[in-house]
Amino acid sequence: MAEEQKPFDIEELKKELADIKSELMRKELEEIKHEKMRQELEELKAEQAQKHEPQRYSPLPRLSIITALMAVLTLVMAGYMLGTLFTYNLAGDIDKYIASYSCPISGSMVVAIVSVVLIFIGLGFVTMAKR
Repeated sequence: MAEEQKPFDIEELKKELADIKSELMRKELEEIKHEKMRQELEELKAEQAQKHEPQRYSPLPRLSIITALMAVLTLVMAGYMLGTLFTYNLAGDIDKYIASYSCPISGSMVVAIVSVVLIFIGLGFVTMAKR
């Protein structure tokens, strides 16, 4: 009886081995398919990221009411200082104030420098407002 069962068991074992091999091959093929699909998905995502990636450029200042108002205000202040306050002896008052600190600059130079700085700031605001 033992001899009769051996061939039957061998055939059954061969079938089981073939089943196991086919199952392992199927699993390996599925893993390969999943890996391939994962790679394709990554490639598609990379392509979409390149398409949707915004172009990098420096933002230009936009025309705003605040910028235009600041430009007008600084230019008006500079003109007021040069035109009106200079004739009201602002330079003399600044001269007296500076004399107490013994600085080597006169009041008229201070008024002129502040006015020129305000003019350049105003022109900078005008340039920003134009863009």
